[in-house]
Amino acid sequence: MIRTLDGVEGTLASVGGETGPRVGRYMVHIEEFERVVLPRINPEESPAELYVIDEIGRMELMSRKFRESIISLLAQPSNVLATVALRGKGFLDQIKGRNDIDLIEVTKGNRDSLPETTALKIIAEIKGVKSTI
Repeated sequence: MIRTLDGVEGTLASVGGETGPRVGRYMVHIEEFERVVLPRINPEESPAELYVIDEIGRMELMSRKFRESIISLLAQPSNVLATVALRGKGFLDQIKGRNDIDLIEVTKGNRDSLPETTALKIIAEIKGVKSTI
């Protein structure tokens, strides 16, 4: 499922299906994914102080337009909170290797404190205050 923060839903992938890109046993519904997601990560169509993307992973990356939109969004002076697949080459390495992002790996040791520390960091960033977190 795809569910946006403003309540729009769609199908990202389904088991079976005859044609289309696949990830394991799932067929990815690229056109539906793009219809729901792309307008919401386009600052010209949906200006926001913070863009939240869960996740940038194998299924989502089947969409060339999504990859282009992510690169475009990151090139803007925008705040993005995204989960990114731990494993993956190419585009994922390109995103994780950027010098203008903070990459935080979620572990058992930090997962409980991450919501609060991440929220404080985002608030500081939006307000233009240097964060010590």
